[in-house]
Amino acid sequence: MFCTLLCLASSAFAYSRTAAINYSNQYALDPNPTYKFYGGADCTNFVSQCFYAGGMKKTASWTTSYNNDGQQCGTTNWNKADSFKNYVKSLSWNRLGNWSKNGVTGTYAYVNNSANLTASNTGKVVIFYDWTGNGEMNHSSFYVVNNAKTSNTSLDGNVTGDLINQHSNERYHVIWNRDKANAQRKYTRIYAFELPA
Repeated sequence: MFCTLLCLASSAFAYSRTAAINYSNQYALDPNPTYKFYGGADCTNFVSQCFYAGGMKKTASWTTSYNNDGQQCGTTNWNKADSFKNYVKSLSWNRLGNWSKNGVTGTYAYVNNSANLTASNTGKVVIFYDWTGNGEMNHSSFYVVNNAKTSNTSLDGNVTGDLINQHSNERYHVIWNRDKANAQRKYTRIYAFELPA
């Protein structure tokens, strides 16, 4: 009986990749008005919303509260890429790899027209971007589709690969490495961490 209750309780808190991806797809281009929108700095706020929609539990240091306008505002771990990266590391999320354009200094070279991640990772991975290679994360995105053609060939080129949704700027199903759209591509390092769910 105890085991049955424990199993039922744990399944009630299971993480849903599908729910996280559906949320991400719905609000990639049109931010959810329930949350405060941070304009050009909304990337990690959006990623946190995706994980929360999938069932990741809020904590004292990764949470939102309502402001005077009735919108949810997040903590630094919820809103800032480098802080969120440190937070997921503290929770022992799986680091799937790190990449750079040419695979320098302990990184793999990322590859277009190829899957760098796997289908089983979709809906559970945050991708962090260090634009300058100084070790501080400047941007984050949410991994949603494995090895498919980008939805925006004008931004990405005619490429196939792993696709993400992001804010700052709002993008839907674009290539994960952002190579063509990234003026800092020569220096950028990319890190992927997976929720162990």
